[in-house]
Amino acid sequence: PGDGPGVWGWGTRTVELLLSLLILYLCWLVVIGMKSRGVALLLAVTMFLAAVWMHPWCLFLFSSRTYTMQGVVGMEGFEVDAFTMADHHRYFFFQSMSTVGALLLLVVHGPGALSVDEQDGPIKIASEKAEA
Repeated sequence: PGDGPGVWGWGTRTVELLLSLLILYLCWLVVIGMKSRGVALLLAVTMFLAAVWMHPWCLFLFSSRTYTMQGVVGMEGFEVDAFTMADHHRYFFFQSMSTVGALLLLVVHGPGALSVDEQDGPIKIASEKAEA
């Protein structure tokens, strides 16, 4: 038994555990305000790519196939049409996009005065106009 497609071996579980710990560490950095702009940008890009990969709702829209619903309590194993499957994935895709938007707001506006990074005042962004 190897770690091929569809096989969950110890290697796959180890990688998932390490990635989960890394993401928890990055989230903790955002919470305490240490390197929050860069970490928030990294988390936003990661979350965007994960949402595009896991919830490709636009691929289901124009299909005429039926799909087996998985991961929805009460609908496990039901055959649904393509529009229902697209609607299911669209919900989770845009739920992830709202979190990406919040992380991008943190990148633009900064973590605030209580953060570790900006205790001496806000960091000047290169795009701000220099005052004369």
